[in-house]
Amino acid sequence: MVFIRDRHSKKRHDPIAQQLIDGTFVDVDGVHHALENRIEETTRIIVILDFGEASPLAAPRVADLYTMSRWLAKQPGVQHVESFVDLDPSFPLGQYQMLAVMRATGPPAIQGALAQTMGRHIALLAVHSAYPASSDEARNLVRHIRETHPAIQGRVLVTGHAAFDIDFLALVRVHA
Repeated sequence: MVFIRDRHSKKRHDPIAQQLIDGTFVDVDGVHHALENRIEETTRIIVILDFGEASPLAAPRVADLYTMSRWLAKQPGVQHVESFVDLDPSFPLGQYQMLAVMRATGPPAIQGALAQTMGRHIALLAVHSAYPASSDEARNLVRHIRETHPAIQGRVLVTGHAAFDIDFLALVRVHA
């Protein structure tokens, strides 16, 4: 992720982040390529927060997303988490809640982040781990997320290669 500082910060060391804030960013392909290279080095586990009929942009749901992201980042084997509430680690919860309200009028980078990570009733988090996707460690991480995640006002779904392995093996056991 490209880290964004607020407009009034004197610490604008990242020219790409500054362009994102100013709305003048044009090298989408370059950043996309850099992110793809970084992501290919990890196993990705997708965590979906399903809020039923509620909007993920409502302040309490953004708080759930923020809590889940911070919890996931602390789990053993997790290298980093990517989601709307991980744009800049220095942003407090309130700033993300404010950005979610500005969805249609915010900077293009914020609009893009929301479009890629939020649906009508869901929010996505990409959990990156160094564990190989087909390893016991990756499957244990999926189990751990499913069984011990913090309480939220909705359902927590976990998918990805390791999750598919677990679910497929459970299905085989049931029908064997």
